[in-house]
Amino acid sequence: RSAPNGVVVASTSPSFPAGDILTIHQGVTVKMQFNNQTMSVNANATLNLLGTATEPVVLTTIDDDTYGGDTNNNGPSTAAANFWNGVNYTTTGISGVVEHVIIRGSGRNGAAGFACTTSAVSFRDVRVELCSNDGFRVTAVAGTNAFNLIATQCVTGIDITSGAINIVHATVTGNSGVGFVRATAWSGKVRDSIVWGNTGGNFSGTFTAA
Repeated sequence: RSAPNGVVVASTSPSFPAGDILTIHQGVTVKMQFNNQTMSVNANATLNLLGTATEPVVLTTIDDDTYGGDTNNNGPSTAAANFWNGVNYTTTGISGVVEHVIIRGSGRNGAAGFACTTSAVSFRDVRVELCSNDGFRVTAVAGTNAFNLIATQCVTGIDITSGAINIVHATVTGNSGVGFVRATAWSGKVRDSIVWGNTGGNFSGTFTAA
């Protein structure tokens, strides 16, 4: 299954059963119609989000006219944090490729805008904005490095609780909490990144220069 260029309105939480492979291609905007929704992947399923630099995949709220226009015909409106949960790659046996994706209006129910705990998912060039919780909550990535993550207008920008993932060329700015939080169990590094202008401080935890 694949979603072509256009706007898709999700009236329930998009979830894909074992064996499914769903690819959302460049230029597609998925709008969550109701709050509490999550885009998640069940065990042994694959979700690919394959945008491009000029035509990203956008995951946002039904109220967001910034991408895809006034889908619900309610007049001018935009996304707000805490409407839907977020993108969740935390189930055993899942896989996927995530590139050039924008996530807006997430963070409900303590969820991160983008969460990943498996090395079977590669992700890069992902932007989370307008999130009422962690923009990113990650512990693993396919390979070693996660490139070009952007977190802005979140609470915590990037929260890494364990693993050895390296964050490379990230931009973390304008968040209401701490920009970058690390736990002692994380052994990776932050390389060539911009972390500044975060209200709660730019770093929490001990970081190794790289």
